[in-house]
Amino acid sequence: PTAQVVGAYEAAMTSGESSSRDRGDGPTVKARFLGWEIADPRGSQPNVLETHGPLTVRFRVEVNQPMRNAVHGIALYDAQRQLIWGTAVENLHLDLGIQQFTYNLPGLPLRPAVYTWRVTLFDEQELVDDWECVPEMIVATHPVTHWIDEWAGILNVPAEFSVSPAEKEPA
Repeated sequence: PTAQVVGAYEAAMTSGESSSRDRGDGPTVKARFLGWEIADPRGSQPNVLETHGPLTVRFRVEVNQPMRNAVHGIALYDAQRQLIWGTAVENLHLDLGIQQFTYNLPGLPLRPAVYTWRVTLFDEQELVDDWECVPEMIVATHPVTHWIDEWAGILNVPAEFSVSPAEKEPA
């Protein structure tokens, strides 16, 4: 239930643990991730996914030195650090200033829980930034899977069910 997900998230945030490590800062750093949000659909908070269906996730990057052969990676993890999804984009040309990396997804059919985005940026095969995004993403959609956790799995995919008489088998 949504209340349990939000409660778990608040407990994690107040425990003093942070999934974000110290990263370089200032103009000598080539680039650095600044933040992320669920841009569409807008929920009560930019890190809370409250509906099923298509969504847009946006990451902001401050580029201090132009890059002509950058590689950007992204991964989504559950609370047990199981990789849920990941991809990478190569041959990026990034100009100075604040850039946005935008992902339009057909949906994230995940069961309600807390998830973590991890984004990376490389230039000429050199790591520029590696960020465990904070705050974590909270999936607060209505659960449509089995009511017992051990049988629910990680996906929250709705299914239609019906019962009908079986057709007679051909002779």
